[in-house]
Amino acid sequence: MNNVLRNIMYEKGADIVRYVDISELPLEQTQGFTKAIIFCLALSKRFIINTFNNIQMAHDEYLEKDQKVNELAE
Repeated sequence: MNNVLRNIMYEKGADIVRYVDISELPLEQTQGFTKAIIFCLALSKRFIINTFNNIQMAHDEYLEKDQKVNELAE
């Protein structure tokens, strides 16, 4: 099951997918779950360099990736 879900996340655009043990966290945070899925989408090198240099870009890659992360989380 882990590989199936991981493959789906990669197919939908995730760059990194990991499973983590959250059993040591407080119950009110974990809602009884013992594991969590962590995933991310990478920002382009160009975007990071431009942001570091305070250069505005025509379209905001961050907002685009943020929207995609929300879609994947659903």
